[in-house]
Amino acid sequence: MPHLTIKGEDFQARTDFKFERMANDKYNTEEDGQKIGGFMSIYLRLLQFENEAIVQFWDCALAHYKKDKPIVEDIEEALYSRIEQDGDTEKLLQEAFTTLDKSGFFLKRVKSIWKDFAATPETKKNETEEQKVAREEQEQTAKIMQDRRSELLL
Repeated sequence: MPHLTIKGEDFQARTDFKFERMANDKYNTEEDGQKIGGFMSIYLRLLQFENEAIVQFWDCALAHYKKDKPIVEDIEEALYSRIEQDGDTEKLLQEAFTTLDKSGFFLKRVKSIWKDFAATPETKKNETEEQKVAREEQEQTAKIMQDRRSELLL
């Protein structure tokens, strides 16, 4: 599990019930009128290389520290220091994504996400033009996301 140095103290990331609870409490989103859970929101935003998702990941990954948990502003400062040190956000994105992608706690959900990305209609013969366009868009999105996943897992 990755760690983050905040105000001179090392904090270890952890993906567990507290991570999930905080993610759902703070980072649920809505897309096309459907609620997306906090974990899913963070995971997908990491795949889109969104820097705010790194903050959200660490905010949740440190939830197990209870009363000693750093506040978001301190997490952001520590992340900014890492970005300055590393030269960009790539390593932070990789650490966060890899932690979630390989987490035993979230393993079934991650597999489900990738299964959904790869899903296509069983029969292409009877699909309408609208269904064909939707399927092709889904296939393209799945390819892009899989490429990003591969890039982050390097």
